[in-house]
Amino acid sequence: MIGQLRSSLFLNVWGLIVFASILFLPDLSINGEEPSFQLIDLLMPPSLIILFINKDKLKNLAYGWFLAIFAFYILATILINPQNQGFNNYFEIYKMLKFACFVTLFTLLEIKDIGQALKLIFISLVIVNLIHFFELFQINAILEHHYGGGIHIEFFGKNSLMQPAVKRMVGTMGNPNLNGILFAFWAIYFIPLPKFDLKKIPWLATALLMLFLCQSRTAVIAIAACFLLIFLMRLSNWNFKNWGIILSLSVTYLIAYAFVTDFFRHQSYSNTLFETQVLETGSVMGRLETWSFLWEMIKEKPLWGHGPNKDFFYENNIYPENEYLFFTWRYGFIGLLLYLSIYFIPLYMIWKSGNVKPNAMLLLCISMMMITALTNTPIASRDIRMIFAMFLGLGFTLLTDKSMLKQK
Repeated sequence: MIGQLRSSLFLNVWGLIVFASILFLPDLSINGEEPSFQLIDLLMPPSLIILFINKDKLKNLAYGWFLAIFAFYILATILINPQNQGFNNYFEIYKMLKFACFVTLFTLLEIKDIGQALKLIFISLVIVNLIHFFELFQINAILEHHYGGGIHIEFFGKNSLMQPAVKRMVGTMGNPNLNGILFAFWAIYFIPLPKFDLKKIPWLATALLMLFLCQSRTAVIAIAACFLLIFLMRLSNWNFKNWGIILSLSVTYLIAYAFVTDFFRHQSYSNTLFETQVLETGSVMGRLETWSFLWEMIKEKPLWGHGPNKDFFYENNIYPENEYLFFTWRYGFIGLLLYLSIYFIPLYMIWKSGNVKPNAMLLLCISMMMITALTNTPIASRDIRMIFAMFLGLGFTLLTDKSMLKQK
């Protein structure tokens, strides 16, 4: 039995089950009451047993311990601010420990052996999202009720007057911005790096199309920045012709633009990026006001912060929309440094390896997360956090693969 739990086949299958549950299964609750939980929470105890049995195979265990330290620091901020901390705040400790568990678990997967399975998962995700986008089989009612789509589904393809308007694909993430980040991960996974592979282009084009259908301005900027990073850091071995093929994928934006605007009948949401009045839009002005308010509170407790204090955001209907500010408010500047270390530790490991090209996927995933964190809270989203854990784990596997380190 133990031998089976140590086999590569079992570890790959278990990791894929965990990953698929994040992407496709809704939150669960007992009798419809809070707090809700995910199937992945039920999979955590057996995952810990699997980690113990395979402890000699674990890679980058120090990173998991760092996340555990972060979790105990969160506990410290709760104890320092006891007057504002309800029982639900202790779940933030559990979330960080769960992140540590599954980042470590995903390092046990063999990325070369799960490529076809990941493609099958991606195809299934695309089908579900397209059924949602074209509003087939009453799937939107399911997404609204079980996946937290809420107002995004209620006003899907409609404005506040319930008149036809631009569509923003929500998918199983329950939010178009988070759905855009999800497909940004897939786009990065399918980018043919460091060598050009024409077979990957249809997969990359599909991921980009899905991303653009979400109409997430942040995700669009993030994926554009990733391609710029590839060019500036020379992460690819592409020639002029290869770059031409890659750049031709911009046509997917025009295709998405046609679909979301009902063939140019409505104003595209993401197109406000190119308007001079972008800083005057309601979403931007609302964010600036919220950030100013939170910054004033940060100055009251700059070192340790206010603790998780989840009720404060619920009661005041506040959405921080900037993860750097969010973590600073919660955990002070010490917490901000710990948060930044989630990204900087892998970046340091890539730099220390002395060969960036084989680790381009990990570098781009981290860069994408850091960019989206400017106007969203991806780590605070339990779905995106676990998806990031998957790609971190796969990236760590490549980072420690000696055969990959020899590539130039």
